[in-house]
Amino acid sequence: MLISIILTGYYFRNQDLYKKILDETKLYDSIKFKLYILSHKANEEISDDIYNYLIENNWEIIYQPNIGWDWGCHVQFMQWHNEQKLPAPDFLLFLHDDISILKNGFIQEFLNKVNGGFELIGNSLPFTVINAFEKDYPEEAFILQNNGFEFETGKIEIVRGSAFFITHDLSVKTLSKLPYQKCGSIHLANRSLRMFGAIATQLVGNNKIGYLSEEHFKSNYISEEMRGEGVSPLFFVKRFLYSKISRVLCKIETLASKHLFRHSYSRNKNSGLKINITKNRILYGYLNLSVKKSCCSDISFDDLDILFKQNKIQQVLISFEIANDSKLFEKLILNKITESKIPVDLFVEEENSKNNEFDELLTKRKNLKIKIERIPKRKGTKWVKRLYIKYPQENLRQE
Repeated sequence: MLISIILTGYYFRNQDLYKKILDETKLYDSIKFKLYILSHKANEEISDDIYNYLIENNWEIIYQPNIGWDWGCHVQFMQWHNEQKLPAPDFLLFLHDDISILKNGFIQEFLNKVNGGFELIGNSLPFTVINAFEKDYPEEAFILQNNGFEFETGKIEIVRGSAFFITHDLSVKTLSKLPYQKCGSIHLANRSLRMFGAIATQLVGNNKIGYLSEEHFKSNYISEEMRGEGVSPLFFVKRFLYSKISRVLCKIETLASKHLFRHSYSRNKNSGLKINITKNRILYGYLNLSVKKSCCSDISFDDLDILFKQNKIQQVLISFEIANDSKLFEKLILNKITESKIPVDLFVEEENSKNNEFDELLTKRKNLKIKIERIPKRKGTKWVKRLYIKYPQENLRQE
């Protein structure tokens, strides 16, 4: 039996971690191990003592661009491994380098779960339950569909990227071409986690994905951290409150959209996807289309055409910089949106606009029925202006 152990290379701060993993491998005479680090740090950023220890103890360090956080590491490793045409291991153990090994014996524990029929085993119980993947995360479902993946649309099982054990066959089918999140805030990294879970659940079923522990963040063997830091005792209290507040704000936003602002899509029974067309601001909850960085885009301009023609877009958010560029605005939006046969709400945000530019845009686009709205800023307590355009006028439908 051959098992590959792959650590993400972010911190390189704890030599004892590498030693304990090495000690673990010495417990099994009948198992061969290959030790890897997929590093998002350059060689010169690793301390000499850590680097020398790793090389002396046969860890292979693979240097890759710092893209995609932990799931970027996992995908990059699988792609590298496939390109090298190395012997396929029976199993792979993916680990963060901020974990702590509480005691040895975890390989045997993972194998016990495999013997029980599991093909994907997380170290700890995830703290998010997803019962309706496609409904709750429509933009992620579209990304998977657009990349040729079949996926579970309902209840999916997820594992934290910090510690999971997986069969080689499943890792190839899920990770080798996973369209992992590359840009945006770190909170968007969970997109990759969910998409991986949706694909894995479809391939092997919910009953073949399990966990070493019924606790969050730790098992008897491995303790996980949250983005390089210990988990605060107040984490779940804060998470509970945040979840409740988010739901209330979401309901308020929906009611305001429907009854106060009278946005078209809120009256449409078949509401669809939300698109964010931007130069560099990647947002959660949207399919992002960056005109500057194609690698940060979830969709292409051709995809946008198709989505409009298929009546799958309910809302378009566009940065002021693009709206103020007449050629871009007409090419990217006005000429495409006419293909839609359902109401589409177009928003232009004030951020990054200079004095009087907002008014000048209103004058320039006086042929459109534009409404000025004031909304809370995403971060902070200020209120900002945005433009709301019901477009195209001839396609609006009343319920």
